[in-house]
Amino acid sequence: TMSKLTLATFSSLTSVGFSLDKRVWADAEAFAQTNISMHHHVSSEYTKHLDYVIQHCRDHPSGGAFVFVNVKSLSHRLLPLLENKLAENGVSVDVVHVHGSLTKDEKLNLIKLLMGTIRVGDFNPNVLLATSAADIGIDHQDVGLVLIFEWPEDIATYVQRRGRAGCRGQVAVVILV
Repeated sequence: TMSKLTLATFSSLTSVGFSLDKRVWADAEAFAQTNISMHHHVSSEYTKHLDYVIQHCRDHPSGGAFVFVNVKSLSHRLLPLLENKLAENGVSVDVVHVHGSLTKDEKLNLIKLLMGTIRVGDFNPNVLLATSAADIGIDHQDVGLVLIFEWPEDIATYVQRRGRAGCRGQVAVVILV
């Protein structure tokens, strides 16, 4: 049987037009994680919700925070707002911005920076702001917050984005706005 949280999540997704076939429903428990706290907000005030990232970075200085959006134009609008909020709040964390207009090498290098496999000066990236260009292939050690703005295009994208949180078993929060 599905957990109440999983059922509520799928009910929310189907209420906005997601199509779920029987295989997805049958496998729903496969991605139910007890270490992840799920929250849903109906709002278009994206900048207000960036405060979750600020708070997470304050509370977990070495922990990662991922912010996903569906379109590059929104990521470009949010990037300076997020960077300014981090600076205004004295949080010295850098943001890696990954979107579809980057070359494969640019994306790879930004992901390597985020993962800590390469270093560039004092650049300290613990926050990812990304479109679907970074939905897969990132296995960050400690992602404690995933903030998803806008409903993803399909259930697989939602599950992939959500799956970045707590993948090592640590307590994490996923917020869908």
